[in-house]
Amino acid sequence: MRARLLQKILVPLLVLFTGHPTVHAKDVYGNNTSWTNSDTTIYNIQRERRAQEAVPQWWSNLGSPAPTPSWMKSEAERRAEQRLRDREAYNRYDYDSDRAPAPPPPPPKPLTYTQYLEREVLDHRDRQAQETLAFHYLSFEKPLQAIPHLEMIAFLKKSPRAGEAAYELSRIAAASGAAPDRARFQKYLTEAVALGYPPALFAQGSAWIFGDEKNGVTPAPAKGEAVLHQVIKTGDGWHSRAAGKILFKEYYLGAHLPADPAKAIAVTQRMHKITTIKAVDNDHEDRYTELLIASPGGWAEHHEEIIRSIERNFGSMLYPDKAERMTRIYLGLDEEVAAHVEPNREKAAEALRNLARLSPARALPYLSVVLEAGPQHNPAGAYQILKKLQEDNPTDPKWISLTADLLANLYGDNFEPALLQAYLASLDSPKATSAQLLGAARYFVTGGQRVRADSERGVRTYERLLSKDRYAYDEHEYTANLELHRLQLVGTAVPQQVPYALQQLEDIISNETSDTYPQRALLASVYRTGLYAPRDLARARSIVSIAAHHDYPPAEYEYAATLHAWDNPSEPLDDSDRESAFSLLKHAADTGLTEARLLLAQFYREGFGVAKDPAQALAIYEAGTATEIPAAFAGLAALRLDSSTSLHDEAAGFTAARTGADLGDITALYLAGECYLNGRGTAVDAGEAVACFHIAADNGHWPSALLAARVLVNGAPGVERDPDRAIALLELAAKENTNDIQYALGQLFRSGDLVPANEERARHWFKRAADRGHSAAADQVR
Repeated sequence: MRARLLQKILVPLLVLFTGHPTVHAKDVYGNNTSWTNSDTTIYNIQRERRAQEAVPQWWSNLGSPAPTPSWMKSEAERRAEQRLRDREAYNRYDYDSDRAPAPPPPPPKPLTYTQYLEREVLDHRDRQAQETLAFHYLSFEKPLQAIPHLEMIAFLKKSPRAGEAAYELSRIAAASGAAPDRARFQKYLTEAVALGYPPALFAQGSAWIFGDEKNGVTPAPAKGEAVLHQVIKTGDGWHSRAAGKILFKEYYLGAHLPADPAKAIAVTQRMHKITTIKAVDNDHEDRYTELLIASPGGWAEHHEEIIRSIERNFGSMLYPDKAERMTRIYLGLDEEVAAHVEPNREKAAEALRNLARLSPARALPYLSVVLEAGPQHNPAGAYQILKKLQEDNPTDPKWISLTADLLANLYGDNFEPALLQAYLASLDSPKATSAQLLGAARYFVTGGQRVRADSERGVRTYERLLSKDRYAYDEHEYTANLELHRLQLVGTAVPQQVPYALQQLEDIISNETSDTYPQRALLASVYRTGLYAPRDLARARSIVSIAAHHDYPPAEYEYAATLHAWDNPSEPLDDSDRESAFSLLKHAADTGLTEARLLLAQFYREGFGVAKDPAQALAIYEAGTATEIPAAFAGLAALRLDSSTSLHDEAAGFTAARTGADLGDITALYLAGECYLNGRGTAVDAGEAVACFHIAADNGHWPSALLAARVLVNGAPGVERDPDRAIALLELAAKENTNDIQYALGQLFRSGDLVPANEERARHWFKRAADRGHSAAADQVR
């Protein structure tokens, strides 16, 4: 108390005598410390700190100090607190029945996949786990850790991946590898070659052709040639194509091997047979064509193969020179070829259409030959021809496109740029008829070679056709209604608006006139396939029934297809339903509707609504294959591969599937892949099977994606294990597919049965399916 009183007296006196109003807390550099500011004295700082650090008492908030408790009272409170602590300790040791149960111990930390594999290898000597671990290390760029495991796989030679293991060891020991060692590189590469691993064969062959100084490989062209021929025979996708390309260049140019045109031709012909994926690029195909023409016999003996080579060459779709050569050949105007190739007017017309797409200026001189009338070779006359064609068929945007491209300065100063703008403005002018507006709308959506598409203007033009009451639509306006909403369903050329498009189509079919039949057929297809809306066969049947029973062929087909896919157990089909579906389908097939004819053949195959008649199905399919309908080859393949019929012939089935696959049919690709995979009608070739399945999966064929994924996950002779590619194919096939397929992919990722379990991807695909109306998928993301 005395010290505090003395401080209160001395501090003001100090201020008075020194003249300083405040005393500041400064650091050694003269700056205010963290406890001060420019207006705070040391005394105030100390007082505030003492107040903050003091232990608050129960009397702190009272105006006057409370009386000090007696010793007995303090001791009683202390003992009460001690008893409370003792009771809590007693309860914690489970002596009290009212005690809450002790929390469970934390679960053990789960092992990573790598730790699991390492434990299986070290503790259980699991060779399969060792193989998985070795390639797992490689996939995560840990080659040094993979070395002992790869060496064991290569040493034992019991695994189908022994060759791959030896090849990976050679890559690690290569000059650019993780542990360079020339001796080990040679040792393991030789081992991989001996085991027939295609990438190793390719590496050894190309090293012998070109030499590899870094890895100590001296050139040995003869050895390299033999090994690269062996690579081509494996049919191993990229490596086979790369080996063939090297050999062709060597035989064509004579750089390291003697030039030999005959061998170059033979190598190319072998490459054409190794895969459905284009094995020969455009430049290679060009040189191959030149060699065939220059070979003994030339066009006279090799004209069929030369024509096939030209047709295989995608360059004819990209370069006007090649497209014009094709046009001249099929028109019979090419003097070099005319004596050996018969003119083909249909192919000539197709070639000319392609040439017109690439260069209308070069296509115009041939219009008179194809159309049997027309102007001489001059832009003004060509413009008049195109205008006349547009007038004859105003709804076809082909001639609008050619005319616009012609006007887009393709002939220099012969047409003024303003003429193009005037022409485009005339397409949707106020005076345009409904037919002209329909053609203009189609053109604005698709555009031309020289004039860009304008989807907004296309939609506006379509909407002009739909501006009046729908009960007063003419045929072109009904067609515009159908096309616009189909585009909005698909969302390729215009922004996708699925709910809006479906609602518009539903509204227009409320008028039960014959004009609504195309819309009914489209809606039935949507609900039958489940592609843009939840699959609803009962709804599809209800919508299309009236149009089907009024002899509208597309609706008859949709009705029959809906009943063929019927899976409603609460309302099963009876014999009369099946017979009705067959009757309607047969009427549609008799009109020449291709899809109806093919489904009718399937009805005969299965005995759906009619007695089984495989011979009748065969007749339909053979009629379709005679006109090169791709789906007909697929149907014929399915019929021939069916072992339950007397027409079973797996060799013929494979041939049909192969032909249909080459024509681009997805089902035929799947059947061809299945034949390659199981050796049905052909030798087992897993690499070729995966190539077929890959193309089909790219086009949304889910069964192909599943089979390809199984091969890629498990591996097969000639196919490396590649789970990442398997996942990519599955997701590619499901991306634009039905919600049922997307839900199925979600289940695969959740279960981990086919591909590694991945909850994040599973929820992604469940959500996509749920967003499109799949109720079971919605339950999975709640």
